Amino acid sequence: MSFRTAQAFIAAVPAGKLGSGWHGVNFNSPFAELATSLNLTWLTWILYADAIVSPAGSALVFTAETSREAYALGKSRLLPESVAKVHRDSGVPRRALLVNFAIGLAFLLPFGNWQSIVAAAGVLGLFAYSISTIAEASIRRADPGRMANWVRGTRLLAPAAFVIATLISYWAGWHELRVALPVLFLSAPLYAYQQIRRERDLADLTTGLWLLGYLVALLLLSSLGSFGGSGAIPAPWDSIAVALVGLTAYFRAIRDSVRHLTAHPLPAA
Repeated sequence: MSFRTAQAFIAAVPAGKLGSGWHGVNFNSPFAELATSLNLTWLTWILYADAIVSPAGSALVFTAETSREAYALGKSRLLPESVAKVHRDSGVPRRALLVNFAIGLAFLLPFGNWQSIVAAAGVLGLFAYSISTIAEASIRRADPGRMANWVRGTRLLAPAAFVIATLISYWAGWHELRVALPVLFLSAPLYAYQQIRRERDLADLTTGLWLLGYLVALLLLSSLGSFGGSGAIPAPWDSIAVALVGLTAYFRAIRDSVRHLTAHPLPAA
């Protein structure tokens, strides 16, 4: 909510609802319920309709996008090649859509509300973005000329961004992490199987062991921390421990990635 939107909302709250102070204002759907309290029924219906149409549009976009990701994983043989099969008449990778549909159903089962689903999905999305900082730093060290005059200040920004992303993931809480992180664990044996099946260099697998250690440490600290965990590690020490884990994982990942890139040079840009 922007500052001006917040100002408009505060000014529109009926004075009668403030008799018990701001804690007496309890709107599950703030703008729609505020419109109802002001007898603006037509505006209420518009707001509720927008709450349905807007996420539905985003869902269609993400459905198409993630199906292409599963399709690409099949083409690169990180998933079974059958996933990359495209339906001849429609031109749609239907099997990739089914894979994503199954994953989506698995997310619905353990969560009790929409907020928890969004939080878990946000953790996975944040993880995907945080890994890009490691990729950038690794390529910059292994092949400095490729990254010349690219983004200045990433020597400091990249580790800071990875640590902050780790903290935000931790702050999502134990209830979300206990489901979101095991999804990443499940992908590890699948990746290992595909690498072994294709007779790839097993050193590629050992290079990524830092990631499993990072996820295990994050999950363990979440279970012991103060954000939905047992509270055995009180705040702020739990967050400090998570930040140290993130920083350690970052530099270990850079070391292993640079070693891998040195043995497997990137093609010319």
